Amino acid sequence: MGKKVTLVHTTPVAMGPVNDAFREIYPEAEVCNVLDDRLLADLQDAGGRFSPGLRRRLAKLIDYGESSGTDAILLTCNSYSQVAPPIGELVDVPFFRADDALLDKAVDSGEVIGLIATVPTALEYASGELTARAETLGRTATVVGRLREDAFQALGLGETAEHDRILVETIRELEPQVDVIALAQYSMARVMPLIPADISVPVLSSPHTGVERIKAALGD
Repeated sequence: MGKKVTLVHTTPVAMGPVNDAFREIYPEAEVCNVLDDRLLADLQDAGGRFSPGLRRRLAKLIDYGESSGTDAILLTCNSYSQVAPPIGELVDVPFFRADDALLDKAVDSGEVIGLIATVPTALEYASGELTARAETLGRTATVVGRLREDAFQALGLGETAEHDRILVETIRELEPQVDVIALAQYSMARVMPLIPADISVPVLSSPHTGVERIKAALGD
C-alpha cells in the first residue's frame, strides 16, 4: 500500500473528479475522503464572506483528516483556498491547497490565461492569485475570466451532460483569445475527456495538476 492522502471536500461534486485523477495518476496512493456537504453552499449563501463559523468547520475537517492518520492532506475547494494557509500550518503533515499547482502551471504556460469557474468565489480568488503569482515572477498575466453559474446549477441538478456542454462551449469561446485555459474547480475536471481534439491551447484541471504535485512531493 502506498502513502495515505486525505481529501477534504466542501461539496460532493468535487469527489468524483479528484478520485478519478488519483486512479489515473497516483493509483498506489490510499485515498480517504472527508466531506462537509454544505460548506461551499453555505459560503455562497453568505455572499462569499468567510464567517468564523465557516472557518471553524473547515479547520475541523482538516484536523479530523490529520488525526485519522495520513501522510498528506489536499483541500479540494478553490473557494476556501484563501483562508486555508493558517489552518494548514497547524497540521504536521504536508498540506496542499486545491489549486496551487494549477495556478503555477497556468502562469508558466502563457501570458494570456483563460479562467473558467462555475461559482463566483472561485473565479474571484483564482483571478487574483494568477495576477499575483505572475508579478512575483516578474511576468505579466492577463486573465480572461468566464463565470458559468448555469453549469454549476446543472451539475447540482444531476444534469451532467448540460454541465459538460456549457464548459466545452466556453472553452471554444476562449480558445482564440488565450494561451492556456484553466478550469478553476475540481468539479469541472469531469469535462477533460470531452474536450475536442482540435482545441489548440492547453486546458488544465486542478485535480490532475494537484495529484501530480502530491505524488512528486511524497516521493512515490
